[in-house]
Amino acid sequence: MDKQDLIVNCSICDARNVTEETLASYQSLSINTGVLLSSDRSRQLFARYPITLNSATVIDWKRTEDPVISTYNGTYELMADNQPAQPTILIVNGKLTIHPVAASVLASYVKIIVNGTVYCPESLSSSLGNAEINGKLISYPDSCVLTKSVFFPNRYFHRTVRKEALYFTPKLLVLLDPQLELSTLLEKQVRFSCQRVLLHDKDLELVLELLENKDTADLVILPDNGTYVEEDAVLDEAFFKKYGPSFYVNGNLTLNRDSTPLISRLINPYINGSVALSAEQKDAFLATGPVYKNLKILRGQIFKDRLSVTIDRSLLSHSTDGISCTDCVKVKIDPDLTPEEILNYLHFSDCVNISCTEEQKSAVISVAKDCVSIGSSLTSRTGSILGNLFGKSKEPEESSPRLPCIINTTTYVL
Repeated sequence: MDKQDLIVNCSICDARNVTEETLASYQSLSINTGVLLSSDRSRQLFARYPITLNSATVIDWKRTEDPVISTYNGTYELMADNQPAQPTILIVNGKLTIHPVAASVLASYVKIIVNGTVYCPESLSSSLGNAEINGKLISYPDSCVLTKSVFFPNRYFHRTVRKEALYFTPKLLVLLDPQLELSTLLEKQVRFSCQRVLLHDKDLELVLELLENKDTADLVILPDNGTYVEEDAVLDEAFFKKYGPSFYVNGNLTLNRDSTPLISRLINPYINGSVALSAEQKDAFLATGPVYKNLKILRGQIFKDRLSVTIDRSLLSHSTDGISCTDCVKVKIDPDLTPEEILNYLHFSDCVNISCTEEQKSAVISVAKDCVSIGSSLTSRTGSILGNLFGKSKEPEESSPRLPCIINTTTYVL
């Protein structure tokens, strides 16, 4: 019997004790992992066999005791009281905050791997030799109060604030609460340090006095009635009533057909992301003096943030101006639609998977932007593979090639 190929997709692969018998039992071996634990012996064995290895981090483990691997998804903090008792590899997928009192804890880890952002006090920024950061490192003053990435002091903040304190905000400081007394903060000698600050025009002088880094901070000045929108939004009547004509959207803004009569009422909107709108709305929107990262010109009926969309001739007949799909997970195109209809009436952007026939594929590629997969359905291909693996293939056994063994797991011991 022919040997099988082995494909391993995992976060951590422990190959310290791999045997020659294991490697010899496969036609080929492909390992895709975030962390590979190896040894002198395993590296020598790897060199003798057809192995493809893709690893972000390789750790040559020379200790006799097994490592403890601690994985956290989200937020984790290194403080003085969480020192590991055994040799430990710390993996954080998200945000790691290191406190100034955690110097000995930081040094006690064998390895720290962060896929995301590390917030580190300035005094320890040179002590990260055991850390691998796949993302961003942000250093903050040791004596500061570290706030959330986006900090929105409310109407009570001036009462509870620490006198003479420096508040460090990594990303966005929002000083828009009308009942927040900025003058009281100034009297208490409070200071802010931030990457970007959002303020009303009338408060400019006060805010400049409060800023520790006024020479480097990005000032976003809104009209005195300007508001803050914390996530993606759609411009409609309800949105306009809540936020008014001047606003800062910390995300993306989508305009639909109901948005058209509202566009002319906007005053200098600030969108910290993309604006999705139709070609007919573009000129009117640009006339409002907006700030944005990029425009997505959509046409016809818009499907946005959908898990699944099926486009057939019936749907297309009710969308005379065409159809646009953006930020959708799965889009299925009916095989009856011709390439000419796809070119003339469809548009796709930022979608994960667009399922279509081979005859339709080139047309779909022409009208798609930033889409992950275009072609035959991922589900049908997966189903075909699973059918073969479990003996359900309709093809005769002798005509089917030996399919690879695919293992998807968090931790794999080779």
